[in-house]
Amino acid sequence: MFTYEHIQKFNATEIAVYKYIVSNAEKVPFMTIRELSEALHISTSTVLRFCEKIGCNGYNEFKEQMKVYLKTADLKPPMEDLEELQCYFTCVNTSVFEEKIAQAVGIH
Repeated sequence: MFTYEHIQKFNATEIAVYKYIVSNAEKVPFMTIRELSEALHISTSTVLRFCEKIGCNGYNEFKEQMKVYLKTADLKPPMEDLEELQCYFTCVNTSVFEEKIAQAVGIH
């Protein structure tokens, strides 16, 4: 549901939303937008912007996609997890990624 490209573009607040969702994946699809925003101490507008950033037209669509994702995640055989790893290694095996690593090394 969350691609590497999505996560890479998240700001600090969106990373916090992402971490909360991943840590509470079973209950988030049943939470209202207000409950989620209160749990994270952010506005409902921030939650909506997060949903839009990952390609949903609103919070209800996000919740439906989460429910579908959770159902299909349970049905996936373990070998399909390797596809995610392959996607990751494809994304990090680029000159852009290496430039970012070089910049990070230069900062430290």
